[in-house]
Amino acid sequence: MSLKLSASRPTTISAAPLDLHNPLALHLDTREEEWFHLSAPIDGSYSFTLRDNNSRENYGPNDIHLALYDKNQITLSSDSNNDRNGPATVRGNLNKGDEYYISAYFSDPLGDGVDLRLMTQITPNAQSIMFGNQSSHVLETKENIIYVFTAPVTGEYSFMTNPESTSSNYVANSLECILYDSKVIQLQSKRNVDRDGKIELNYRLNAGEIIYIEVSNHAEQAVSTSVLIDYVNNSHESARSLDLNGSATIEIESAESARYFRFVPETTDWYSFGSGDQGNSNQPILELQNASQELLVRGADQVTDLLIAGKTYYIVASYPDQQTGSFELTASGTYGAWTTGVVYTAQHIIKYGTKPDGSPVLYTVLQAHTSAGHWNPASAVSLYKKIDIPHWIQPLGSTDAYSAGDQVLYNGLFWISDIDGNVWAPGIAGWSVYAENNN
Repeated sequence: MSLKLSASRPTTISAAPLDLHNPLALHLDTREEEWFHLSAPIDGSYSFTLRDNNSRENYGPNDIHLALYDKNQITLSSDSNNDRNGPATVRGNLNKGDEYYISAYFSDPLGDGVDLRLMTQITPNAQSIMFGNQSSHVLETKENIIYVFTAPVTGEYSFMTNPESTSSNYVANSLECILYDSKVIQLQSKRNVDRDGKIELNYRLNAGEIIYIEVSNHAEQAVSTSVLIDYVNNSHESARSLDLNGSATIEIESAESARYFRFVPETTDWYSFGSGDQGNSNQPILELQNASQELLVRGADQVTDLLIAGKTYYIVASYPDQQTGSFELTASGTYGAWTTGVVYTAQHIIKYGTKPDGSPVLYTVLQAHTSAGHWNPASAVSLYKKIDIPHWIQPLGSTDAYSAGDQVLYNGLFWISDIDGNVWAPGIAGWSVYAENNN
Protein backbone atom coordinates (compact mmCIF):
# COMPACT_ATOMS: atom_id res chain seq x y z
CA MET A 1 0.00 0.00 0.00
CA SER A 2 1.39 3.40 -0.92
CA LEU A 3 1.85 5.86 1.90
CA LYS A 4 1.22 9.55 1.36
CA LEU A 5 3.52 11.48 3.68
CA SER A 6 4.82 15.01 3.58
CA ALA A 7 8.40 15.64 2.51
CA SER A 8 9.40 16.97 5.93
CA ARG A 9 11.61 14.97 8.30
CA PRO A 10 11.66 15.22 12.08
CA THR A 11 14.10 17.02 14.30
CA THR A 12 14.41 16.72 18.05
CA ILE A 13 12.93 20.23 18.30
CA SER A 14 9.87 19.75 16.09
CA ALA A 15 9.01 16.21 17.29
CA ALA A 16 6.98 16.14 20.51
CA PRO A 17 7.65 13.42 23.12
CA LEU A 18 5.21 10.51 22.88
CA ASP A 19 3.56 9.14 26.02
CA LEU A 20 3.79 5.39 25.52
CA HIS A 21 1.50 4.51 28.42
CA ASN A 22 -1.59 6.59 27.68
CA PRO A 23 -3.61 7.25 24.48
CA LEU A 24 -2.78 10.57 22.82
CA ALA A 25 -5.62 12.68 21.40
CA LEU A 26 -4.63 14.86 18.45
CA HIS A 27 -6.36 16.96 15.79
CA LEU A 28 -5.01 17.01 12.26
CA ASP A 29 -6.17 19.55 9.69
CA THR A 30 -6.23 18.60 6.04
CA ARG A 31 -2.73 17.67 4.83
CA GLU A 32 -1.29 18.30 8.28
CA GLU A 33 1.43 16.10 9.71
CA GLU A 34 2.66 15.74 13.31
CA TRP A 35 5.90 14.16 14.51
CA PHE A 36 6.62 12.44 17.80
CA HIS A 37 9.78 10.97 19.27
CA LEU A 38 10.27 8.23 21.84
CA SER A 39 12.98 6.29 23.60
CA ALA A 40 12.16 2.59 23.94
CA PRO A 41 11.95 1.73 27.67
CA ILE A 42 12.48 -1.99 27.10
CA ASP A 43 13.37 -4.47 24.36
CA GLY A 44 10.20 -5.69 22.72
CA SER A 45 7.57 -5.58 20.01
CA TYR A 46 5.84 -2.20 19.74
CA SER A 47 2.51 -1.53 18.04
CA PHE A 48 1.26 2.02 17.30
CA THR A 49 -2.35 2.51 16.17
CA LEU A 50 -3.95 5.73 14.85
CA ARG A 51 -7.73 5.77 14.74
CA ASP A 52 -10.70 8.14 15.06
CA ASN A 53 -11.22 9.57 18.50
CA ASN A 54 -14.99 9.81 18.72
CA SER A 55 -16.38 7.24 16.23
CA ARG A 56 -18.19 10.06 14.36
CA GLU A 57 -15.49 10.98 11.90
CA ASN A 58 -16.10 10.62 8.19
CA TYR A 59 -12.92 10.06 6.27
CA GLY A 60 -12.26 7.72 3.42
CA PRO A 61 -9.73 4.95 2.80
CA ASN A 62 -6.07 6.01 2.66
CA ASP A 63 -6.84 9.33 4.38
CA ILE A 64 -4.88 8.77 7.60
CA HIS A 65 -1.26 7.63 7.51
CA LEU A 66 1.18 6.44 10.17
CA ALA A 67 4.90 5.70 9.94
CA LEU A 68 7.64 4.50 12.31
CA TYR A 69 11.27 5.62 11.82
CA ASP A 70 14.52 4.79 13.52
CA LYS A 71 16.85 7.47 14.91
CA ASN A 72 18.36 7.97 11.42
CA GLN A 73 14.87 8.62 10.01
CA ILE A 74 14.86 5.36 8.07
CA THR A 75 11.33 4.00 7.69
CA LEU A 76 10.76 0.84 9.70
CA SER A 77 7.01 0.46 9.14
CA SER A 78 4.18 2.42 7.51
CA ASP A 79 0.43 2.00 7.07
CA SER A 80 -2.76 3.74 5.95
CA ASN A 81 -6.37 3.04 6.85
CA ASN A 82 -7.93 0.38 4.66
CA ASP A 83 -11.52 1.54 4.86
CA ARG A 84 -13.67 4.49 5.88
CA ASN A 85 -12.98 5.57 9.47
CA GLY A 86 -10.57 2.64 9.88
CA PRO A 87 -7.26 2.63 11.78
CA ALA A 88 -3.67 2.65 10.63
CA THR A 89 -1.16 0.48 12.53
CA VAL A 90 2.63 0.21 12.45
CA ARG A 91 4.79 -2.31 14.27
CA GLY A 92 8.45 -2.80 15.03
CA ASN A 93 10.93 -4.57 17.29
CA LEU A 94 12.54 -1.75 19.24
CA ASN A 95 15.68 -1.83 21.34
CA LYS A 96 15.85 -0.40 24.82
CA GLY A 97 17.31 3.10 24.94
CA ASP A 98 17.22 3.69 21.18
CA GLU A 99 15.45 6.74 19.75
CA TYR A 100 12.54 6.42 17.31
CA TYR A 101 10.08 8.71 15.53
CA ILE A 102 6.39 8.45 14.69
CA SER A 103 4.62 10.55 12.06
CA ALA A 104 0.84 10.98 11.73
CA TYR A 105 -0.58 12.53 8.55
CA PHE A 106 -4.11 13.40 7.30
CA SER A 107 -4.22 13.59 3.49
CA ASP A 108 -7.88 14.33 2.64
CA PRO A 109 -7.70 17.60 0.60
CA LEU A 110 -11.42 18.25 1.01
CA GLY A 111 -11.81 17.45 4.68
CA ASP A 112 -12.14 19.90 7.54
CA GLY A 113 -9.70 18.08 9.77
CA VAL A 114 -10.04 15.00 11.94
CA ASP A 115 -9.82 14.10 15.63
CA LEU A 116 -7.66 11.02 16.15
CA ARG A 117 -6.24 8.89 18.94
CA LEU A 118 -2.72 7.44 18.89
CA MET A 119 -2.27 4.34 21.08
CA THR A 120 0.81 2.27 21.92
CA GLN A 121 1.02 -1.39 22.90
CA ILE A 122 4.31 -2.88 24.15
CA THR A 123 5.05 -6.60 24.34
CA PRO A 124 8.49 -7.09 25.91
CA ASN A 125 10.74 -9.84 24.58
CA ALA A 126 10.27 -11.85 27.76
CA GLN A 127 10.41 -15.48 28.79
CA SER A 128 8.09 -16.86 31.44
CA ILE A 129 9.28 -17.57 34.95
CA MET A 130 7.27 -19.50 37.54
CA PHE A 131 6.91 -18.85 41.24
CA GLY A 132 9.59 -20.66 43.26
CA ASN A 133 11.50 -21.79 40.15
CA GLN A 134 15.05 -20.56 39.71
CA SER A 135 16.04 -19.48 36.21
CA SER A 136 19.74 -19.33 35.34
CA HIS A 137 21.37 -17.42 32.50
CA VAL A 138 24.80 -16.30 31.33
CA LEU A 139 24.73 -12.59 30.49
CA GLU A 140 27.36 -11.40 28.08
CA THR A 141 28.79 -7.92 28.51
CA LYS A 142 26.07 -5.26 28.12
CA GLU A 143 23.44 -8.00 27.65
CA ASN A 144 20.07 -8.17 29.38
CA ILE A 145 17.28 -10.69 29.84
CA ILE A 146 13.58 -10.09 30.53
CA TYR A 147 11.19 -12.36 32.42
CA VAL A 148 7.40 -12.15 32.68
CA PHE A 149 5.67 -13.34 35.85
CA THR A 150 1.97 -13.72 36.66
CA ALA A 151 1.17 -13.66 40.38
CA PRO A 152 -0.66 -16.86 41.41
CA VAL A 153 -2.13 -15.26 44.56
CA THR A 154 -2.32 -11.79 46.08
CA GLY A 155 0.71 -11.01 48.22
CA GLU A 156 4.11 -9.35 48.45
CA TYR A 157 6.75 -10.99 46.29
CA SER A 158 10.53 -10.99 46.37
CA PHE A 159 12.48 -10.86 43.09
CA MET A 160 16.05 -11.98 43.72
CA THR A 161 19.21 -12.36 41.66
CA ASN A 162 22.04 -14.59 42.85
CA PRO A 163 25.43 -15.40 41.31
CA GLU A 164 25.76 -18.87 39.84
CA SER A 165 29.41 -19.18 40.89
CA THR A 166 31.93 -17.68 43.28
CA SER A 167 33.87 -16.03 40.47
CA SER A 168 35.04 -12.46 40.95
CA ASN A 169 33.43 -11.22 37.71
CA TYR A 170 30.94 -9.18 39.66
CA VAL A 171 31.84 -5.63 40.56
CA ALA A 172 29.75 -3.08 42.41
CA ASN A 173 26.85 -1.72 40.33
CA SER A 174 27.57 -4.14 37.47
CA LEU A 175 24.26 -6.02 37.72
CA GLU A 176 20.89 -4.24 37.55
CA CYS A 177 17.37 -5.52 38.17
CA ILE A 178 14.30 -3.51 37.08
CA LEU A 179 10.61 -4.24 37.68
CA TYR A 180 7.93 -3.06 35.21
CA ASP A 181 4.16 -3.31 35.45
CA SER A 182 1.98 -4.73 32.67
CA LYS A 183 2.10 -1.37 30.84
CA VAL A 184 5.91 -1.42 31.05
CA ILE A 185 5.97 1.46 33.52
CA GLN A 186 9.09 1.15 35.65
CA LEU A 187 8.27 0.34 39.26
CA GLN A 188 11.63 -0.27 40.94
CA SER A 189 15.27 -0.67 40.07
CA LYS A 190 18.37 -1.68 42.00
CA ARG A 191 22.00 -2.57 41.39
CA ASN A 192 24.27 -4.87 43.34
CA VAL A 193 26.14 -2.96 46.02
CA ASP A 194 29.17 -5.27 46.20
CA ARG A 195 30.89 -8.15 44.43
CA ASP A 196 28.40 -10.87 45.43
CA GLY A 197 25.95 -9.92 42.65
CA LYS A 198 22.90 -10.25 44.91
CA ILE A 199 19.86 -8.02 44.40
CA GLU A 200 16.42 -8.23 46.00
CA LEU A 201 13.36 -6.18 45.03
CA ASN A 202 10.01 -6.53 46.78
CA TYR A 203 6.63 -5.67 45.28
CA ARG A 204 3.00 -6.46 46.13
CA LEU A 205 0.88 -8.02 43.37
CA ASN A 206 -2.76 -8.98 43.04
CA ALA A 207 -3.68 -12.47 41.88
CA GLY A 208 -3.34 -12.62 38.09
CA GLU A 209 -1.33 -9.39 37.88
CA ILE A 210 1.60 -9.37 35.44
CA ILE A 211 5.06 -7.98 36.12
CA TYR A 212 8.22 -7.88 34.02
CA ILE A 213 11.70 -8.43 35.49
CA GLU A 214 14.70 -7.17 33.54
CA VAL A 215 18.23 -8.16 34.55
CA SER A 216 21.12 -6.34 32.84
CA ASN A 217 24.87 -6.87 32.91
CA HIS A 218 26.73 -3.54 32.79
CA ALA A 219 30.15 -5.11 33.34
CA GLU A 220 32.87 -5.52 30.74
CA GLN A 221 32.78 -9.32 31.01
CA ALA A 222 30.16 -12.07 31.01
CA VAL A 223 28.54 -13.13 34.29
CA SER A 224 26.40 -16.08 35.29
CA THR A 225 23.36 -15.27 37.40
CA SER A 226 19.99 -16.69 38.41
CA VAL A 227 16.59 -15.18 39.14
CA LEU A 228 14.23 -16.51 41.81
CA ILE A 229 10.74 -15.32 42.74
CA ASP A 230 9.43 -16.04 46.22
CA TYR A 231 7.14 -14.51 48.81
CA VAL A 232 8.49 -11.66 50.89
CA ASN A 233 8.38 -13.40 54.22
CA ASN A 234 8.00 -10.29 56.38
CA SER A 235 4.61 -11.27 57.81
CA HIS A 236 2.68 -14.37 58.82
CA GLU A 237 0.59 -14.00 55.67
CA SER A 238 3.64 -14.19 53.40
CA ALA A 239 5.64 -16.73 55.42
CA ARG A 240 7.80 -19.04 53.33
CA SER A 241 7.51 -22.79 53.72
CA LEU A 242 10.38 -24.49 55.54
CA ASP A 243 10.86 -28.24 55.07
CA LEU A 244 12.27 -30.74 57.54
CA ASN A 245 16.04 -31.09 57.01
CA GLY A 246 15.82 -28.12 54.67
CA SER A 247 17.39 -24.70 54.94
CA ALA A 248 16.74 -21.13 53.86
CA THR A 249 19.07 -18.18 53.44
CA ILE A 250 17.92 -15.17 55.46
CA GLU A 251 19.08 -11.64 54.76
CA ILE A 252 17.92 -8.90 57.12
CA GLU A 253 18.84 -5.47 55.82
CA SER A 254 16.66 -3.36 58.11
CA ALA A 255 16.87 -3.27 61.88
CA GLU A 256 13.06 -3.15 62.07
CA SER A 257 12.45 -6.16 59.81
CA ALA A 258 11.98 -9.85 60.55
CA ARG A 259 11.58 -12.94 58.38
CA TYR A 260 8.73 -15.42 58.75
CA PHE A 261 8.69 -19.14 57.91
CA ARG A 262 5.90 -21.71 58.03
CA PHE A 263 6.51 -25.28 59.21
CA VAL A 264 3.97 -28.12 59.24
CA PRO A 265 5.34 -31.34 60.79
CA GLU A 266 4.24 -34.68 59.35
CA THR A 267 4.66 -36.48 62.67
CA THR A 268 4.33 -35.42 66.29
CA ASP A 269 7.89 -35.04 67.47
CA TRP A 270 10.56 -32.74 68.86
CA TYR A 271 11.96 -30.31 66.29
CA SER A 272 14.81 -27.82 66.37
CA PHE A 273 15.27 -24.69 64.27
CA GLY A 274 18.71 -23.15 64.21
CA SER A 275 20.62 -20.34 62.56
CA GLY A 276 24.01 -22.04 62.44
CA ASP A 277 25.55 -18.93 63.98
CA GLN A 278 26.16 -20.28 67.47
CA GLY A 279 29.06 -18.45 69.06
CA ASN A 280 29.08 -15.54 66.66
CA SER A 281 28.74 -12.05 68.09
CA ASN A 282 25.97 -11.10 65.65
CA GLN A 283 23.41 -13.68 66.75
CA PRO A 284 19.83 -13.73 65.45
CA ILE A 285 16.81 -14.18 67.69
CA LEU A 286 14.42 -16.99 66.77
CA GLU A 287 10.81 -17.27 67.93
CA LEU A 288 8.61 -20.34 67.50
CA GLN A 289 4.89 -19.54 67.35
CA ASN A 290 1.75 -21.62 66.98
CA ALA A 291 -0.93 -21.12 64.32
CA SER A 292 -2.54 -18.41 66.47
CA GLN A 293 0.78 -16.56 66.45
CA GLU A 294 1.25 -17.16 70.18
CA LEU A 295 4.84 -17.44 71.37
CA LEU A 296 5.96 -20.96 72.26
CA VAL A 297 9.74 -20.64 72.52
CA ARG A 298 12.20 -17.79 72.07
CA GLY A 299 15.98 -18.09 71.98
CA ALA A 300 19.25 -16.99 70.41
CA ASP A 301 20.41 -19.11 67.47
CA GLN A 302 18.13 -22.10 68.16
CA VAL A 303 14.64 -23.02 69.36
CA THR A 304 13.30 -26.51 70.13
CA ASP A 305 9.80 -27.74 70.97
CA LEU A 306 7.37 -30.63 70.73
CA LEU A 307 5.18 -30.02 67.68
CA ILE A 308 1.93 -31.75 66.72
CA ALA A 309 1.56 -33.47 63.35
CA GLY A 310 -0.42 -31.48 60.77
CA LYS A 311 -0.44 -28.26 62.82
CA THR A 312 0.98 -25.01 61.46
CA TYR A 313 3.86 -23.30 63.22
CA TYR A 314 5.82 -20.13 62.49
CA ILE A 315 9.50 -19.40 62.95
CA VAL A 316 10.25 -15.67 63.18
CA ALA A 317 13.88 -14.61 62.73
CA SER A 318 15.25 -11.16 63.60
CA TYR A 319 18.34 -9.40 64.88
CA PRO A 320 18.43 -7.53 68.20
CA ASP A 321 19.86 -4.10 68.95
CA GLN A 322 19.56 -2.58 65.44
CA GLN A 323 21.75 -5.28 63.91
CA THR A 324 21.52 -6.60 60.37
CA GLY A 325 23.06 -9.59 58.64
CA SER A 326 22.44 -12.95 56.97
CA PHE A 327 22.41 -16.59 58.03
CA GLU A 328 21.07 -20.05 57.15
CA LEU A 329 17.91 -21.19 58.95
CA THR A 330 17.64 -24.98 59.29
CA ALA A 331 14.91 -27.36 60.46
CA SER A 332 15.70 -30.78 61.91
CA GLY A 333 14.49 -33.43 64.30
CA THR A 334 15.82 -32.82 67.79
CA TYR A 335 16.28 -36.34 69.13
CA GLY A 336 17.30 -39.44 67.23
CA ALA A 337 15.43 -42.72 67.52
CA TRP A 338 17.10 -45.49 69.52
CA THR A 339 18.83 -48.07 67.33
CA THR A 340 21.09 -51.03 68.01
CA GLY A 341 24.83 -51.00 67.49
CA VAL A 342 25.27 -47.35 68.44
CA VAL A 343 27.78 -46.09 71.01
CA TYR A 344 25.75 -43.88 73.35
CA THR A 345 27.39 -41.54 75.86
CA ALA A 346 26.00 -40.64 79.26
CA GLN A 347 23.23 -37.99 79.29
CA HIS A 348 22.47 -38.53 75.58
CA ILE A 349 18.73 -38.25 74.89
CA ILE A 350 16.99 -40.67 72.53
CA LYS A 351 13.43 -41.58 71.42
CA TYR A 352 11.88 -44.99 72.02
CA GLY A 353 8.18 -45.76 71.91
CA THR A 354 5.17 -43.49 71.59
CA LYS A 355 2.81 -41.88 74.09
CA PRO A 356 -1.00 -42.03 73.68
CA ASP A 357 -0.97 -38.51 72.21
CA GLY A 358 1.42 -39.62 69.47
CA SER A 359 4.49 -37.89 70.85
CA PRO A 360 7.71 -39.88 71.35
CA VAL A 361 8.84 -41.18 74.72
CA LEU A 362 12.22 -39.72 75.65
CA TYR A 363 14.98 -41.45 77.56
CA THR A 364 18.30 -40.22 78.88
CA VAL A 365 21.34 -42.49 78.76
CA LEU A 366 22.70 -43.23 82.25
CA GLN A 367 26.06 -44.71 81.27
CA ALA A 368 28.13 -45.08 78.13
CA HIS A 369 27.52 -48.33 76.21
CA THR A 370 26.90 -49.87 72.82
CA SER A 371 23.17 -50.45 72.29
CA ALA A 372 21.90 -53.99 71.80
CA GLY A 373 18.50 -55.45 70.97
CA HIS A 374 18.01 -57.08 74.37
CA TRP A 375 18.92 -53.83 76.17
CA ASN A 376 16.23 -51.49 74.87
CA PRO A 377 15.37 -48.31 76.80
CA ALA A 378 12.08 -49.70 78.15
CA SER A 379 13.72 -52.75 79.77
CA ALA A 380 17.33 -51.81 80.56
CA VAL A 381 16.73 -49.54 83.57
CA SER A 382 20.43 -49.51 84.41
CA LEU A 383 21.24 -47.96 81.02
CA TYR A 384 18.28 -45.65 80.39
CA LYS A 385 15.98 -43.45 82.42
CA LYS A 386 12.57 -42.39 81.15
CA ILE A 387 12.12 -38.64 81.10
CA ASP A 388 8.86 -37.73 82.82
CA ILE A 389 9.55 -34.03 83.15
CA PRO A 390 6.61 -32.02 81.74
CA HIS A 391 6.91 -29.42 79.04
CA TRP A 392 6.83 -25.80 80.25
CA ILE A 393 3.46 -24.04 79.79
CA GLN A 394 2.96 -20.32 80.28
CA PRO A 395 1.17 -19.83 83.64
CA LEU A 396 -1.99 -17.74 83.60
CA GLY A 397 -1.12 -16.17 86.98
CA SER A 398 -0.19 -16.93 90.56
CA THR A 399 -2.67 -19.83 90.81
CA ASP A 400 -0.78 -22.03 88.35
CA ALA A 401 2.70 -20.54 88.69
CA TYR A 402 5.66 -22.88 89.12
CA SER A 403 7.11 -23.47 92.59
CA ALA A 404 10.75 -23.67 93.56
CA GLY A 405 12.18 -27.04 92.55
CA ASP A 406 9.69 -27.70 89.74
CA GLN A 407 11.30 -29.21 86.66
CA VAL A 408 10.28 -28.58 83.05
CA LEU A 409 11.39 -29.14 79.48
CA TYR A 410 11.83 -25.94 77.48
CA ASN A 411 13.66 -25.29 74.22
CA GLY A 412 15.19 -28.77 74.33
CA LEU A 413 16.68 -28.33 77.81
CA PHE A 414 15.68 -29.38 81.32
CA TRP A 415 15.12 -26.53 83.76
CA ILE A 416 14.49 -26.26 87.51
CA SER A 417 12.61 -23.35 89.06
CA ASP A 418 14.64 -21.26 91.50
CA ILE A 419 11.66 -19.42 93.02
CA ASP A 420 8.05 -19.83 94.06
CA GLY A 421 5.33 -18.12 92.06
CA ASN A 422 7.46 -18.41 88.90
CA VAL A 423 5.60 -17.18 85.80
CA TRP A 424 8.71 -16.43 83.74
CA ALA A 425 9.81 -18.49 80.75
CA PRO A 426 13.01 -20.50 81.30
CA GLY A 427 16.03 -18.52 80.20
CA ILE A 428 14.40 -15.20 81.09
CA ALA A 429 14.41 -15.25 84.89
CA GLY A 430 13.80 -17.58 87.83
CA TRP A 431 15.16 -20.79 86.27
CA SER A 432 18.41 -22.71 86.18
CA VAL A 433 19.50 -25.32 83.68
CA TYR A 434 19.04 -28.78 85.20
CA ALA A 435 22.26 -30.78 85.69
CA GLU A 436 21.10 -33.79 83.64
CA ASN A 437 20.81 -31.82 80.40
CA ASN A 438 22.26 -33.30 77.24
CA ASN A 439 24.90 -30.63 76.66
